[in-house]
Amino acid sequence: MARTKILKNKKFRILCIDGGGLKGVFTIYALMQLKKEYGIDVYEEFDMFVGTSTGALILALILSKKNLEDAYNEYIRKPNFIFSEKNSLLKQLRSTFFSQFKSENLVKNIEQYVDDMSFEEFEKIAKKPFLFTATNITEAKPVVFGSSHFNFVNQRYRNTKIRDALYASSAAPFYFEPLIEKGTDNIIADGGLWANNPVLLAIIYAIGDLEVNFDNIEIVSFGQTNTEKLAVNFTKGFTPKEIFMLISSSLVARQNFDNFASTILLKDRLFRYSPEEEFKGNKLSNISDEFINYTHIYWEENKENLLKFIKKRKRKNLNYFLGKEKQYN
Repeated sequence: MARTKILKNKKFRILCIDGGGLKGVFTIYALMQLKKEYGIDVYEEFDMFVGTSTGALILALILSKKNLEDAYNEYIRKPNFIFSEKNSLLKQLRSTFFSQFKSENLVKNIEQYVDDMSFEEFEKIAKKPFLFTATNITEAKPVVFGSSHFNFVNQRYRNTKIRDALYASSAAPFYFEPLIEKGTDNIIADGGLWANNPVLLAIIYAIGDLEVNFDNIEIVSFGQTNTEKLAVNFTKGFTPKEIFMLISSSLVARQNFDNFASTILLKDRLFRYSPEEEFKGNKLSNISDEFINYTHIYWEENKENLLKFIKKRKRKNLNYFLGKEKQYN
């Protein structure tokens, strides 16, 4: 596939979607309503697509022109198919990362959308540049699965089936078994370990690889989780729970920085659509009815600003992002 020709004076629009498991319903609902209420097909509106974990899965739906309403119904179904079957305690203890859930259901879910397609076959459908993130835990390296529009992606992974790339991007430790790279013992797992919010990655690849003019970049970034704080209490020493919370805290800190840095870089050329309230008990594998209802409320309160950004109308003085003051003070 030939590299995309970037017009020097044309706005270059990127859609980024964070990881977050079933909390991805927050993003799916907004994208679904953009089409239903305003007739906006996000595939046509954007030039490049970057996703992590559930964000990669959602983008695969968009790029392969699948029905988002079907995906929305799957996300809110209880019990959710992907997380409906747990491994036995013995199998969890024997697994690589104490994986709670059977990987087969995640694989089946992915296959219903991309079947057995190779990267090249998927690219013929997608046509536009895309990046999905994962992590090579064995070699402690980031993994970027990318379309052939890009030179600086992990070329050795282009022989991977697209379903395997999506599985690797979504294989969160403690939830699913990682992907084992063919021909090696390398363990490939969730991209959220280093790029749960892939905005900075998107900016770097657009400028450094596609040679897009920085001033032409505009990004809509969808998040699934409020990331302002994560209460961690180590006063009683370290237990398995506190160790898990420490890992989570470091990942959230990284995501907070990515939000902060991308806001400084892009200013009013970034629209961040992300929850602004905390919901106790929400997990990658479980979302509350309260959270599902909140996705509807948040949409009603923010859809006009999102629409204005996408359609480039009245661009100034919109509340694009929570802001660095709220994020860091």
